[in-house]
Amino acid sequence: MKRIYLLMLALLLGAAQVPAQQKSDQDLAFIYVAHDEYTAVQSLIERLKDAYTDAINYPESRAVIFYLANAENPIVVQVNTKYDNQQDFTRIIDELQTKRSHNVEPVVDCERIQEIFNADDLIDDSGRGLYRSVEWTYYVNSTFWALMYNESVIARLFFVMDMARMIESGYLRVNIMYGESDTLPYDEKNPFGNKALCASAKFLPMPY
Repeated sequence: MKRIYLLMLALLLGAAQVPAQQKSDQDLAFIYVAHDEYTAVQSLIERLKDAYTDAINYPESRAVIFYLANAENPIVVQVNTKYDNQQDFTRIIDELQTKRSHNVEPVVDCERIQEIFNADDLIDDSGRGLYRSVEWTYYVNSTFWALMYNESVIARLFFVMDMARMIESGYLRVNIMYGESDTLPYDEKNPFGNKALCASAKFLPMPY
């Protein structure tokens, strides 16, 4: 009887150690775009098209969400997610090519992005990743930084979405990109603002 009890206990403990099944075998890319007259538009469009083409060619392993900040009406295009609207991708390209700039509204952006991931989360209730990995990229400019959106958008989302834990686990990677000829006026000691919402971040802006 004791032997049966020990066997059952071992099976239960073994089952508890089995990782929860992933939602999919996809890698997810989230791409946030802030656009103004200093944006390296052509280089940016090439990068967006590469991400889009990659997702179209490998739907089983790639998903991408494009987010173009646009005041009260951000433009969101999802590819290979359950809210797929990939046919609208050309709208983002058209907006970048035909308009000089798009306004950023930090409150709107933070709320909308949280809504996106409340509807289709990055992790499950136990904290396990629902994708194979997540890469989160911001394409920003010097105006974005000068208006302190580095704190009201980047740092705020980092804090409220608990990104530090996901980064530490290796599940999430965050990139901040700016045009090579549009240097960001950031403070190396506090690149994401004095509130220190992003104090544990190990990423820094990089040119593209």
